[in-house]
Amino acid sequence: DLWQKLVRLRPWDLDARFQLGQALWQLGNARQAAQQLAAVTAKKPDYLPARRVLVLIHASRSDTPKLVRELEAIAIRAPDDLEVKGDLATAYGALGKWKQAIAALEQIAQKRPNDLALLVRIGDAHRKTGDLDGAIGWYQRAGKLAPESSLPGFAMAQAYYDAGKLADASRIYTLLQKYVADLPAAEEALGAIAIVQGRADDAAWYLRRAVREMPRSLPTRRAVIAAELMRKAAAAALAQLEPALAAWPEDATLHYFAALAHHLANDDLSAHEELTT
Repeated sequence: DLWQKLVRLRPWDLDARFQLGQALWQLGNARQAAQQLAAVTAKKPDYLPARRVLVLIHASRSDTPKLVRELEAIAIRAPDDLEVKGDLATAYGALGKWKQAIAALEQIAQKRPNDLALLVRIGDAHRKTGDLDGAIGWYQRAGKLAPESSLPGFAMAQAYYDAGKLADASRIYTLLQKYVADLPAAEEALGAIAIVQGRADDAAWYLRRAVREMPRSLPTRRAVIAAELMRKAAAAALAQLEPALAAWPEDATLHYFAALAHHLANDDLSAHEELTT
């Protein structure tokens, strides 16, 4: 109330108008807060505190175009603010402007060359543009920076998989088995690739190992059951389905797999019941 009175008495006072806008934002009145703060930046474009609050308002409203415009304005006036560049890259990504996102992220990487997550993030951004070679280059750079981390390797393998280069993906996932903590995830991936390639026995071998370590993973359970069905191994599929359906009784995919397994076991009555479910 006091700030409103002051603004009415001194409408030219941008500091008072900023304080009013900030107070309105803190009260949850985003619309009026944005009006006051926009009036400040219209008269004084370099008033960064007002722009930073506008960033919060636009983000809260999921108004990405306005968020980008405000972040760009701050980035021009505060070129050394890496957090703003990071937020800008995220906003560009939300709009599908991956080339601009990459440019912002690479500017950050010049200042933070040892930021593992950042290097992987840049690789991910290159993947969004379809630039597989660019993505692999950044993932390799991340891998050299932190050879003890499996993150770059998993990102690289997934990139190859998404590009349809299954042999390269399988090669990387095979190497990733050296990370003991991530061994089940690597085995699950190798099993999934074997399914896609039609190698049912290899898929089942990898996925049985993976499901022993990740019994509460629904995707892993589904995958190992699919592999057993590909092998026409009804008993093995049903053995996996029992704990899976106990844990996820409402999962339609599991019931469909159960129907296939019962049919393979010449129990069409049970298969019909599962399909009805």
